[in-house]
Amino acid sequence: EMKSVTTENKIWLEGDFQRENIFWVWWVLSHSNQIILASVNSEKIIDSADRHLFRFMIDKMEIYPVDIKE
Repeated sequence: EMKSVTTENKIWLEGDFQRENIFWVWWVLSHSNQIILASVNSEKIIDSADRHLFRFMIDKMEIYPVDIKE
């Protein structure tokens, strides 16, 4: 089950996944023409304090365009 939050200029998705003894959290942030994908895995359930820190870092991430010349 994915959690989602949509605002005027952002779409934020978050999902949990578990395989065997590994816990995963996936995040997707869409802002303007940028998309950020992030995942964290752990042998223990990722607590709310760590989730808050990861969300904060992802939300503040800056991506700069790359000039690709062919």
